[in-house]
Amino acid sequence: MIEHNTGLQQEDVNYSEGVSHTGFIYRNNLTPQGAAGFGFMGQGAAEGISTLTSYFPLAVFQRNVIAGGNAAIYPADNLFPSSLDAVGFVDLAGHNYRLAASSPYKNGATDGTDIGANMDALGSGDGERDFRSTGDG
Repeated sequence: MIEHNTGLQQEDVNYSEGVSHTGFIYRNNLTPQGAAGFGFMGQGAAEGISTLTSYFPLAVFQRNVIAGGNAAIYPADNLFPSSLDAVGFVDLAGHNYRLAASSPYKNGATDGTDIGANMDALGSGDGERDFRSTGDG
């Protein structure tokens, strides 16, 4: 299960190959498609539903925000703003990835909380923690 994560990667959200996995749940996550990549992609399969069907049969893929993604190639009940700027973070440029009160994804998860990670649980709550990757892991 991959649930309630916020990612800011530049590559694919997921790239799959090898054997398929049953019981896969990907829900309430917030990521960009990736400027240099795709959303869910698999070897020998097209992005989106084709990869999910091939590598994650009967997957639960629900209420995810894939900024810059293409709604036509993913299951229903997922969300596709044009960019991370359209998500409605408190301060994207300042690395405060909490959702603003005006964000359309605020309280939009299947459990009634915000889509993406609970940034208050991760940080000090003051909005000053920098969640950028350090590149060492």
